[in-house]
Amino acid sequence: MTTTTLLDVAPAAYRASVTYYDGTTKEVEMSAAQADALIDTDLLDLAGGGDVKVMPDLATGRITVVRWCTGPRSATDSEPVTASMTVELEPLHVPKPTPTQYRSLRIVLDDEGRTYGPKLCDGRVVAGLAAIPPSVTRLLFARGWLRLEPYEEDGVPVERVVVSYAGRVAMSRFEHRTSTSCGSTDYDRGDGVALHGGWTSKAWCSCRQWRCHVPADRQTVQRAARGHREACLRAVFGLESGPGTIPVDVGAVGV
Repeated sequence: MTTTTLLDVAPAAYRASVTYYDGTTKEVEMSAAQADALIDTDLLDLAGGGDVKVMPDLATGRITVVRWCTGPRSATDSEPVTASMTVELEPLHVPKPTPTQYRSLRIVLDDEGRTYGPKLCDGRVVAGLAAIPPSVTRLLFARGWLRLEPYEEDGVPVERVVVSYAGRVAMSRFEHRTSTSCGSTDYDRGDGVALHGGWTSKAWCSCRQWRCHVPADRQTVQRAARGHREACLRAVFGLESGPGTIPVDVGAVGV
């Protein structure tokens, strides 16, 4: 399986809807590499204090980027105005990997930081001692969850395999699946005070790094669970601290 064959399977990973500063709009399709370059540029500007906002959507995997710019209204009018440009990246494939697909993405992601990272070899992704079968490799490239990135090893140009932002979003959605329950039970508030027969609600995540237990209704812990999943998704883009983050307005316990 050659690089060309892989990239020809599904050259587009996103449908991008662009609204320019002057209000005109355009729709284009983007590959995973093109979208990642756009997102990385915006995240770099954001880190440098730029007026940029990156907003991933938990329900759909859509990524919205908004840029604001202030300057003269026109060449003949020096009055300052602020305009925005919006790019909405809608994934062409639902970010819902199977366990096998997730494990393959995890193998690649865990090997990315090594001196000799993941590469294509005879249609497989080879990462250390592990190899991803050609059928899975083809599918992950087709969905834009894997992409190729130029690299240099021992002075020799190579193409490494990396997990794209689309793939990382899919991984986050797989890793963080929350469940809730509620009922009338005894509840230790945590400060030595026991509430007997109170109505309590619980939520927990499949990542095993977060739980929520509050004397309140199911809606409260559902909001906390969604907040946890959203925080983990934002962490993919470096916008949050990670799994332990919980909403400040919910009296929850995060572990």
